[in-house]
Amino acid sequence: MILQTGRSSFIVRHAATDFTWPDSKQDFQRRQHAFTLIEVMLSVAILSVALVMILQAFAQSLSILRIAEDNLAGTLIAGNKMAEAQILAKGNWINFENGVDERFKLNDIECDWEIEITPVELEAEADETLATEGALNEVNALLSWEEGKRKGAISLVTYMRSSAEIDE
Repeated sequence: MILQTGRSSFIVRHAATDFTWPDSKQDFQRRQHAFTLIEVMLSVAILSVALVMILQAFAQSLSILRIAEDNLAGTLIAGNKMAEAQILAKGNWINFENGVDERFKLNDIECDWEIEITPVELEAEADETLATEGALNEVNALLSWEEGKRKGAISLVTYMRSSAEIDE
């Protein structure tokens, strides 16, 4: 069969199977229940993109959880080390006054503990009342650690009086 449209001619070939047009709208709707290959491929692609995004969010939340765990452990260790430093200062202020620089290993993690002591300059009025109690010192402590590529640090600052208060 040849169809003529304007200047062009089209040859229409019939399929070997008999095709019948649906008799009614209901027959046509019954035949529309199946999905085409493109619809299935598109839905799989959308689903895979969504799953990748969910997995990335899960991995990122695990990483953030690990960082929070490290910071909590570091804060607890720094508090314990600061208590040790106060005991050391009571026992021997002269050695403590020079600062502390310690390296230790905790659960296969290398940690550095540093303490710097700086005398605090006070105003003249406050200086007279504190002269009998001992000099006030600022104690800066830093706990730092490195585990693979991850690094962390916790800084603590406190104030201690030197030998006059400690000797009491």
